[in-house]
Amino acid sequence: MGYECKLTDYVEGYEPGDEVRISASFNRSVTSQIGLYIDGAWNSFRGEGKKRNITLVPDSDYLNIQISDLKGLASVNLTEISVEIIRKGEADTGNYLHKFTGLWQGFETKFSDYNPDYQPGDEIRVTVNYSKYVSSQLGMNIGGEWSTLTGEGKELVKEMTPDNDYLNIQITDMWANYKIGILSISVDILKKGPGVS
Repeated sequence: MGYECKLTDYVEGYEPGDEVRISASFNRSVTSQIGLYIDGAWNSFRGEGKKRNITLVPDSDYLNIQISDLKGLASVNLTEISVEIIRKGEADTGNYLHKFTGLWQGFETKFSDYNPDYQPGDEIRVTVNYSKYVSSQLGMNIGGEWSTLTGEGKELVKEMTPDNDYLNIQITDMWANYKIGILSISVDILKKGPGVS
């Protein structure tokens, strides 16, 4: 059983993506765990002593402090929690076509939204520019089957001949970023197709 709280209960102005130093003090020396979410996954940091300090970059406001070994004691008191912002996360002031805050969140759109001359069956080049370095994929129907084209970087450029006017963009690795925006999408027609219905 743990003590559940929010980081914002102990520090004003915290936002996910800020680097913080968390301290937890106990009245006796015990084995404890500090648990929180990092990169979308639950993490717990185990250690011993009357005082624990960790510095990290959580991606939520949730904090859980647990005792994993009382060391033969009947009880122990959590006497103090402090949270200090070491470094503010990168300000997210971008005006994005779409903002991702986690993996595999699909952004569904159409090729024709970025080039009104596009017709299914055209050979095209799709360029997606992101606010930060990521691994991503473009999903679409090619040759009657669902296909994904992957890459990494701040720009993803792929050529394809889609069957229809549907595009799904997904982030497959956030590379320790907490927010990633699509800055621009362009669709260039390389060769007009015969038209596919």
